[in-house]
Amino acid sequence: MNVQYSGMEFFKRFLRETSRMRLSKHCRDLEMKDEDWSESLRADGSINDYISSIMLWGGPGRVMLKAHFDLETASVWAAHGLQMSESAVEDSVSIDFFREFCNLHAGFLRGVLEANGLLFGISLPFIMAGDSEGMFQELQGNSVETCAWRLVEGNHAVICTAEIEIIDPKAIELVQPSLESRLMEEDMKKASGADDGNVEFLF
Repeated sequence: MNVQYSGMEFFKRFLRETSRMRLSKHCRDLEMKDEDWSESLRADGSINDYISSIMLWGGPGRVMLKAHFDLETASVWAAHGLQMSESAVEDSVSIDFFREFCNLHAGFLRGVLEANGLLFGISLPFIMAGDSEGMFQELQGNSVETCAWRLVEGNHAVICTAEIEIIDPKAIELVQPSLESRLMEEDMKKASGADDGNVEFLF
């Protein structure tokens, strides 16, 4: 990363960058781009039709990660990642594909943070109706910071959001140099072709 971020802003950027890397790999190396996203909820209180969500929590704080997606996008990307024809991908498989994306992203984050002495538990990934987002926003407290971004490939996109509550900001700041190095390592690995490109799909 060329731009230097600090504290919470860096952590938000770390979540965004790692989500792009994990989704690209999960979709068998589709070239994902990340973009800012700051639109309002739709009239029914949703961002998209479905939400795949997972939570990390520990001494330093907690993070709720969500991917807001539609079935068409899920089907196209699942077909590419699983090397199947789109017509052969059932809705349940498309939904599980995004459930597993959240699982892989959160698992990657937990592993990197644990390697730096920050211990986090992890929930099971789960799927909700898109209009559940309105309820989540109503429940957010003053100590929770949010961020949102869009992951795009071709004509398809998913909106990712994170709700972050940092209890020990110093702990995050201390590991920032190591996390920045890990991002550079991931980029170099992909550029060199060292990543095997295999899709991890547990459902």
